[in-house]
Amino acid sequence: MPAVEEEFSTEELFTSTFKAVAQSMPAAWSSTYGAQRTRGGYYGGGYGGGGSGPFPGYGSPVPPVWPSPPGYGSPPPVPPSPPPNGEQSPQQSPQENPQQSPQQSPAQSPSESPGVEIKDLNASLCTGVAYDGYLTRCSLWSDSNGDGLFEDGEPIVTVTGGQWAFASTATASTLGVLHLATADEATTTVAAGSAGCHDATSLLAVHFPFAAPKPASCDAPLVVFPLTSLLAHGSQSGISLPALLDALQLPVGYPLLTADSLAASQAGDDAGKKVYRREVQVAQLALVAAKLLTKNSAYLPPARKALLKALAGQIMGGGGRRRLLTADAASVQAVVDLTQGAAIQSLLAAANAIAAATVPADQLAVVGADVLAAVANAIAALNSIIENSTDVEMIQKAAVVGETVLASKVSALVSGQISVSQFQAATSPSALQNAAQQVTLPGAPSEQRKSNAVALGVGLGIGLGVPLIAGAGFAYWYLVVRKGGSGAGSGLHEGML
Repeated sequence: MPAVEEEFSTEELFTSTFKAVAQSMPAAWSSTYGAQRTRGGYYGGGYGGGGSGPFPGYGSPVPPVWPSPPGYGSPPPVPPSPPPNGEQSPQQSPQENPQQSPQQSPAQSPSESPGVEIKDLNASLCTGVAYDGYLTRCSLWSDSNGDGLFEDGEPIVTVTGGQWAFASTATASTLGVLHLATADEATTTVAAGSAGCHDATSLLAVHFPFAAPKPASCDAPLVVFPLTSLLAHGSQSGISLPALLDALQLPVGYPLLTADSLAASQAGDDAGKKVYRREVQVAQLALVAAKLLTKNSAYLPPARKALLKALAGQIMGGGGRRRLLTADAASVQAVVDLTQGAAIQSLLAAANAIAAATVPADQLAVVGADVLAAVANAIAALNSIIENSTDVEMIQKAAVVGETVLASKVSALVSGQISVSQFQAATSPSALQNAAQQVTLPGAPSEQRKSNAVALGVGLGIGLGVPLIAGAGFAYWYLVVRKGGSGAGSGLHEGML
């Protein structure tokens, strides 16, 4: 039987079947399952919760502990769980995945903590979200002693469905800079449901050095995303939040440390969209350009941090020598423009000098001016696609192209596998745009809708179980066996086939 592309006929079949069975079942059954249908679909909610998402009726039947970021791209939250057994606890480098200790798991929800007032519990928790796309199965830890390494006893929690919460004993005063343990460099993509740290929308393994400055307060949920990472890794340059907003031409006073710009973008907020575009551009700069700085994957983590430090230094002026500037004639105000090849080329040169402090000289890539310019122009072209994208989905697709197609071409260029002209042809603005349009986001609601519809039918079949089978059996006996081939019975039987 050929696959059915149209989902609505399947849903109508489910609906009509359930209505028929509900009429023959006790009123209690109808009120239990029928009431949930009124909240935007069976079990209510959409991705983003409450039945207001773009695909109502395919949400979670259980309310999450923390509010789910609304709209497209937000994975259904599930309770945090520690990394699987066998993952190493880092002793030398925060790049390794630390293992979560049971006593350091997020505090129980108010309903599971008798004797504790809800308002007191909420006030004590440091919670938040981590995203480029929403991250999941990642270990987030606090560098409480400021040495840059994870050590036993420092607070750690697992990010699941983009969300995280430290135990109530970890407060703003005791937490330090927050770091996310990245995936192994050899892992690029993961399967759905993987225990490895990954982006829940793209299913790409996480290699960007996510971090956030030491929280001043936990009164509002915190965010960990590329721009907070820029603040954290660029702290030695003296970078400040107002300076970052000004240099990247973001809204003055934007609450960067607590505002989920991905959720805001999905909700249509213009300021949120602008911030989200910038953070994706910064992430792509670090992820792609690091391939230019070193050919050894073991040194990609420090190379990415060097790029963030270089960008922070440029924002703060870099001693007035290397700052990435483009003149805005209207305001005569200098800004950092990550869509300009010349600006990125200058940044790459500065990052190379910074990387020399942590990457052995024989592991630094030596490239000519033509290679440097070609890579800078390709990154600028990708960032221009991101800048001109009007919806979150295309921004995320462009990011996938950066981390896969463009990054691999940079590696091939640096290693001499392809020439500069071949690289330029493969990474031209039109080639990158076409590649982005071909990307599939396996974790996005638009790609999951059909599988969710199937899962909905299976879930409801299991949930309704005996009543549904009994109702269907009764209908078959009454219309086919008892009526023995009457017109009504034959019509229903043929229709079901």
